[in-house]
Amino acid sequence: MFQVVLVLSIFLLPIVYTKDCILRDFGNGGHVCVCNATYCDDFAPLLKEENVDAVTVVETNREGDRFKRSFIAFNSTKSGNATMNHTLIIDSSKRYQTILGFGSSFTDSALLNVAKLQKELGDNIIKDYFSENGLEYTMARLPMAQSDFSTRFYTYDDTPDDFDLIHFSLAEEDLEYKIPYMKLAEKLSPHKNLKWFGSTWSPALWMKTNDSTGYYGLKGKPGEKYFKTLALYYVKFLDGYKSNGINMWGLTTLNEPVYSQEVKELQRPNLGMSPETQRDFVKLDLGPALEKAGYGPENLKLMIFDDNVPRLEEYADIILNNTDAAKYVSGIAFHWYSTNDQNIVNLQKTHNKHPNYFLLSTEACILERPKIGSWNNGERYAYNIIQDLNYNSTGWVDWNMVLDPQAVFDSPLLVNHTSHEYYKQPMYYSMGHFSKFLPPGSVRVALNEDSKSNNLVSVALVRPDNATVVIVQNRNEEPVDLTIHTKQGVISHTISANSLQSYIWKND
Repeated sequence: MFQVVLVLSIFLLPIVYTKDCILRDFGNGGHVCVCNATYCDDFAPLLKEENVDAVTVVETNREGDRFKRSFIAFNSTKSGNATMNHTLIIDSSKRYQTILGFGSSFTDSALLNVAKLQKELGDNIIKDYFSENGLEYTMARLPMAQSDFSTRFYTYDDTPDDFDLIHFSLAEEDLEYKIPYMKLAEKLSPHKNLKWFGSTWSPALWMKTNDSTGYYGLKGKPGEKYFKTLALYYVKFLDGYKSNGINMWGLTTLNEPVYSQEVKELQRPNLGMSPETQRDFVKLDLGPALEKAGYGPENLKLMIFDDNVPRLEEYADIILNNTDAAKYVSGIAFHWYSTNDQNIVNLQKTHNKHPNYFLLSTEACILERPKIGSWNNGERYAYNIIQDLNYNSTGWVDWNMVLDPQAVFDSPLLVNHTSHEYYKQPMYYSMGHFSKFLPPGSVRVALNEDSKSNNLVSVALVRPDNATVVIVQNRNEEPVDLTIHTKQGVISHTISANSLQSYIWKND
């Protein structure tokens, strides 16, 4: 089964072959595409822009189209059938942040689900995310030892009072699952130097004030032996992966230091850390240890915070206003769980104060049991990504790559081990509308609205190959006639109800 797109006009366009989606409806307001060992839909590489003198449009919608590709000419006439209109004007002279990448997370739960499948089917999941016929992910987050999606509590050194970490060692989860699948992703990717970054949920229990998985904190204070040991723990993690052929691009100071303070008695791995403590940890312990080991800012991107948007500005101010701490920092990581239309401005405010440090969305997840095929969840992903980009995020990283339908939270891919198949949910295709079109080095440009339809959001960027991309989401129950003013001419097109469209064309 192949979708064949053939355009015959004054333009010479090649034929694009893409495997069709096998749709299945689970009754949750949308569809999934079903993949098994013998067949799975894909997303063929984009056309070489030097061969295309037209606009390529790719659409995914609630009705079941997945990466549906079409071509339109500049200055053509739209259908005029829609009752709503929306006009966008691109101003590429105004440039903002540069994209670092899009991706997911190599959690223990995700990779155990992959490993339970027969090898070819499991490998296809990595292919669907990282290959040129997949979503072309360029970055991924890696829990350092256990996270809240592990089957057991473990760290890399559970030997009490081993301050020199003589007994430090990577775990079976790293050596048998994470590293092999990371190497497969690197092999399949058309992009060089995938950006891997690590985050820790909890150090060894003997280092914590309560000696349990519930919150208190690290014993002592920055500059003392427990904080020195935690910094050494990070260095040994980086060295351990490097010795196994994986070079880490980045590191966050700690996963969710705020949440771990606010929610007491958490029965999951965690560690709380105030902004003042994190500042001093970076200044006195982590920064110097990383630099001494050859992981200074020129070789490794250290990101502070790694928590929800409401306290982003506070942590950034306290840490980055201290020059002795700030010199070790490259970026500010944040999560999506508390983000709304009111507090998302915290991203812009933080960027305005600290423009030399990139912002990166490092975790997102639907905190509900899977509703297989939910279109609403796919819309939530796309809306948040567009909003984050418009407020200066340099990328967006999903949480678990894959889970099963009985999981406590949802995921873009769900594995059915009984039927030996997996399901691509609308969230998966929402991610692809960004990761497939916006390679690292793309730059956001101004996109102004002349006339406006409610529930329609958009973002514009220029890629390193000088192609322009506009991504538009229509959350209306009706189609909208869209007009985009560009230097090359006017793009007129209709965006379907409840759909996501990516436009790409070559600049003059």
